[in-house]
Amino acid sequence: NDDEKGIEIEYKKNKFFGLNRRTSGKITVKLPKNITFDKVIVSSTSGDISIMDIDSRRIEISSTSGDICVLDAKSKNEININVVSSDVMGNTLLSNRFAINTVSGDLKINKLTTEKIDINSLSGDIIIDKSTAKDIYVTSISGDILIDGKEYKSFAKAMGAKK
Repeated sequence: NDDEKGIEIEYKKNKFFGLNRRTSGKITVKLPKNITFDKVIVSSTSGDISIMDIDSRRIEISSTSGDICVLDAKSKNEININVVSSDVMGNTLLSNRFAINTVSGDLKINKLTTEKIDINSLSGDIIIDKSTAKDIYVTSISGDILIDGKEYKSFAKAMGAKK
């Protein structure tokens, strides 16, 4: 649509004698191809997210207790991912800046074309196989971090603590 609000989908809670009765389901949103969006924001609690073939100036993805899969995503500015107890898998991501904040979640990306990577991880393994990043900033308390085969030490490893 043409207004600033965009598309918003929210799970409607139905109460039955004070208890939430939820059934599992799947929501699929298909967007037209060959359009570059200004901003795409996707968030979920206790639900998995799959994003395929998206082009946007900015992409924001957040999840609590749900896994994320991102395939063929292009962002002129940045891709920003925030997760709690969620695993992230990605392939063929293109952005000027890639940022992830994770608490107890693993990240595995096969191909990342970017200038800058910002990683802030409380715990969880981070693996980026192929990247073009010139600037890489990593803050980690616990977990293995490998970018292009190079290991970045977490705080726990730097202090000699056992995992």
